[in-house]
Amino acid sequence: MKVKQLVKYLQRYSEDTDIFIKGYEGGVDSVNSISRVNVNLYEHSEWYYGQHETTVPERSDCVGILLAYDPKLFCNTHIKYPKLSLLNAEGDIFRLYRLPSGKFIIEDQHRVMIGKYTYSQIREIIEGKTTLRDSNGDVYNYEYCDAGMKPDLAVLDAFINNHKIK
Repeated sequence: MKVKQLVKYLQRYSEDTDIFIKGYEGGVDSVNSISRVNVNLYEHSEWYYGQHETTVPERSDCVGILLAYDPKLFCNTHIKYPKLSLLNAEGDIFRLYRLPSGKFIIEDQHRVMIGKYTYSQIREIIEGKTTLRDSNGDVYNYEYCDAGMKPDLAVLDAFINNHKIK
């Protein structure tokens, strides 16, 4: 597929339509990485490999665009969802995002997705029954964190219960 064909095809959809690629063993991933690649065409015939192989510029058959999902980059795939700083110490340590499904995502200070949680699991975190581990391996027990690091309880409750503060 060429860029011209892709652009023409994508113009059929609204600009805020999500773009996904197949997951490694199933499911789908959000595209969060776009890069220029040098490619040797038709390097592999085995069904479990991609047809083509990336290479160095001086040995490539062509240049292309690679759409990918990098699990270390959670950025830009979730920004449209409501968010709340769950723990903050001169910057967010953990951010909580509410998805349309009613589930939640927690992202750490390095923009790495820590996990997807149900309402009950979020309550367990807030009550200190479950700890949070960031992408550096540091462990946080929400209950024992300084009150100044946490959002107001009414704000947090309104956010996780998806209602407005009175």
